[in-house]
Amino acid sequence: MYFLWVILSNSRFTRKKTFYVSLVSLVMLFLSLIYFRLADTTSVNYDYVPPKVIDNQLRDGYFKGNND
Repeated sequence: MYFLWVILSNSRFTRKKTFYVSLVSLVMLFLSLIYFRLADTTSVNYDYVPPKVIDNQLRDGYFKGNND
């Protein structure tokens, strides 16, 4: 909200390099969030089984199919 208020108030902050760096960083943040959401190839047909300690040995976690 503060960021929008500063933009709308047309203060001296908008004339500084800090404003442009902040603007570019926000755009990059949103673009990266969109990219990682669209690039997600994780199947919804798998359940994650977390790591376990069995007989004092750590067993790795793995993905198990719903049909298994």
